[in-house]
Amino acid sequence: MLKYALWENLLTPEPDDYMAQTVDARSYSGEEIVELMLKRGSTLTKADAATWWQRTSPPASW
Repeated sequence: MLKYALWENLLTPEPDDYMAQTVDARSYSGEEIVELMLKRGSTLTKADAATWWQRTSPPASW
């Protein structure tokens, strides 16, 4: 779930103009993404999912 907050938009003169900004955002490692995929249910094994992640991601992300 993406958490967000609304802030007054100071770039416009309208008093009722707001902008959304994400809060509590975090980054996940490749291994954490594979674990979350498998936790939610998948027909892939952990080894299959890790191989897929390694082949589709930039080298430094794992």
